Amino acid sequence: MTQTAPRICLVSHIALNLWLFRRPLTRMLAEEGWNVTFIAPEGPHMDHLHQAAAEICTAMEGIRDNAAECVTIRTWPLERGSLAPSAALRGTRALESILIEEKPDVIHTFTHQPNILGRLAMRKVSRALRRRPVLINAVTGLGSCFLGSGLKGVAVRMLFYQLYARTASKARAVLFQNEDDRLYFEYRRLTGSARTAVIRGSGVDTERLRPGLLGPAARKKFRASLGLKPDHVVCTMAARLIHDKGVREILLAARSLGAALPELRFLIVGEPDPGNPRSLTDEDMKTFSGLGNVLFPGWREDMADVWAASDMAVLPSYREGLPVSLQEAMACGLPVVTTDVPGCRELARSPQGELLPPETCGAMLVPAGAWPPLAEAIGHLVSQPELRTSLGQAARNKAVQEFDARAIARQTIDLYAKLMR
Repeated sequence: MTQTAPRICLVSHIALNLWLFRRPLTRMLAEEGWNVTFIAPEGPHMDHLHQAAAEICTAMEGIRDNAAECVTIRTWPLERGSLAPSAALRGTRALESILIEEKPDVIHTFTHQPNILGRLAMRKVSRALRRRPVLINAVTGLGSCFLGSGLKGVAVRMLFYQLYARTASKARAVLFQNEDDRLYFEYRRLTGSARTAVIRGSGVDTERLRPGLLGPAARKKFRASLGLKPDHVVCTMAARLIHDKGVREILLAARSLGAALPELRFLIVGEPDPGNPRSLTDEDMKTFSGLGNVLFPGWREDMADVWAASDMAVLPSYREGLPVSLQEAMACGLPVVTTDVPGCRELARSPQGELLPPETCGAMLVPAGAWPPLAEAIGHLVSQPELRTSLGQAARNKAVQEFDARAIARQTIDLYAKLMR
């Protein structure tokens, strides 16, 4: 490491990514003497990111020098999701300017657009700094860039194949959240000579997120605030409301189960993503709200209480990196139902890679893109409260052993140190 405090830039296309998923990593970096700069476009949740940075700086007072400056934020004028060459050029130039001013030792980018633009910026940044910072790309899931269908989907996929392959030499390492995504990239020769590694997600705070967060009276009151009765069995999904998360499948499952299981309620936490062409619409939400057993409470910042008020968690996604929402639910002692796809199936995998039965891991796997098996699994849990309890205990054990945020952050920082050496 350098003699002065090492500096790292964490770069994302949305502030939400850094605020929700990178706080434990940032806190540990600050504790160990790093200076951290968040780089993200202005937009929703930027105020939350500022609040998180301020809280970490305050926590460092009396622990390290210049505590008020250990975490800073730079606004990146980026046109999110745009593939136009002119937009990419503007985004790259803006990122170059920020990085040259920040003089980082390490640059860690998250998701495809920042990964590519970070690589394109490296030549000018290295020349200006007269050294080459360590660039680490994080592939936190394949997303619509690689999973789109039709002619447009194929064209976008081919474009990203070319972009990743031709810029591979600029990255020192590419991190993945599951082995399936790493094999996907390596098989298609998209990583070049960069080091690849799997670090399983960003982790969750298993001390804050734990079973029994709400006592019986508080739980009853909180559920009532959501429109839930004491006898309701609550199945919660927390995600962006886009088709790729399987939101349509869960809503169709809700429609099919309404008559047979009148005590079942589906709590769909999140908000549509207007920047994504596969977002749920307001009309969709109005239609399914009319079923009577589906509630849309919108975006929530009190997810620990939401999980404490729930009886199970579900995410029928088409593909993930490693879903944080389900890791949170497992930490709170909830059984989960998710799809047998890359990323989601990690919740049912051992560290050695074998798939575990639900009674061992707390996770039930169903096929993606089909609502009948999803409805069957949910109905099975609704009708067997003892099974929900036993699977919830198994889920809690797995979360503590494998998904603790500080353990995940430790792996990441150790990798930074190796790459800098």
